[in-house]
Amino acid sequence: MLDLNPSFTYDDVTRSLNEHIEFTASLVRDYRTQGKPGEARLLANSLSGAFALWERITRGQQRKDDALRLEQAIGRLQAEATPG
Repeated sequence: MLDLNPSFTYDDVTRSLNEHIEFTASLVRDYRTQGKPGEARLLANSLSGAFALWERITRGQQRKDDALRLEQAIGRLQAEATPG
């Protein structure tokens, strides 16, 4: 989960979101393996809220392509969580 400690830097908050995405990806894959696609999809979709919080916290500090990179990672995981 993102830590809202005001002493955290942009890099800390961004690293925290990256770690959250990686952890969630692991859980999503576990759910898929267990035959629980609904849970996998809900969990992957919850990352949209984490991304929105990251955007709010880092507004005005975002570095080139960070938002796009994070959004794409979340999009890929959401696609992976949705059985095709």
